[in-house]
Amino acid sequence: MDEADFSKAEKIIVSLLPDEEIRKTCLTVFLESINQANACGSEKWGVHYSYYSRDRVRLLVGNLVVFALQQGRIWLALDRRLLEKSKDKQRSLELSKSWQWDTDEYPEYVQVPSKNGYYIPSEDHLEIWPIIREFHLELVRNTAKKYRRLNKRSQSKYTPDVLEYLRVELGQRVPEPVYEDFADRAIFGLPEEIPDDISFFEGSKQRVTVNAYERSPKARQECIAYYGTSCVVCGFNFAEAYGEIGQGLIHVHHLKPLADIGEGYEVNPVSDLRPVCPNCHAIIHKRNPPYTIEEIQNLLKTREL
Repeated sequence: MDEADFSKAEKIIVSLLPDEEIRKTCLTVFLESINQANACGSEKWGVHYSYYSRDRVRLLVGNLVVFALQQGRIWLALDRRLLEKSKDKQRSLELSKSWQWDTDEYPEYVQVPSKNGYYIPSEDHLEIWPIIREFHLELVRNTAKKYRRLNKRSQSKYTPDVLEYLRVELGQRVPEPVYEDFADRAIFGLPEEIPDDISFFEGSKQRVTVNAYERSPKARQECIAYYGTSCVVCGFNFAEAYGEIGQGLIHVHHLKPLADIGEGYEVNPVSDLRPVCPNCHAIIHKRNPPYTIEEIQNLLKTREL
């Protein structure tokens, strides 16, 4: 993320949560909610702030806002059905000075039964947050079950610099959403898909066939959801370089060469795949067997010296 884009997210979030300790706590629970949403499906969620109305940073799942950073506080949606089964815990919430029910903005959802409110982290955070967390994450799960994916309008509002800010501020891995239209646009002709002995003639047509296990869209999406869309070798990110048109574009590299994979092999998106940019991908396959990611990383380091 370039400095200008990163500073927008930072400026908005710091203005909403000027107290450093409260901000760190709010960002930590924000990431908990994001991780739960992503566990339900990388295509189901997104985060954004409005460039014109910077009074909140939202997490959406399907068609609903489930979490929002607001001025000095957090707005959350809690699962109503679970609340009704847990009267003692609901009572604990109501007795806490850190929690307040929303009575005028969005007090409840009908689509996914909820009861919503505001949380201001305080000295009882370690006691009260686990209660809120239980009801909130249940709501996130149930919302993800209802909606197949994040709605298109919200997809277009996705602002990835919020996630980059979270990575830097918390020093933790932060997932990224993967939407179908972005994934479709992100499929390049990869080096290992085209055998070396195929000749191409200008103006001719060539059909290249690959097996299903080689190019599983689901495996690709899960890899990107886990590692993000930045190259693991050099750090290049298409969206940072080209803006919105580059969003979601990246190659996915098989650590185990496809020539060595049998028909019955089941690809593990986390252990078998890595996102790499086209340049690094081409260099990795400059040799047979391919260079390892670590070898190319070390090569880049020596070039920087």
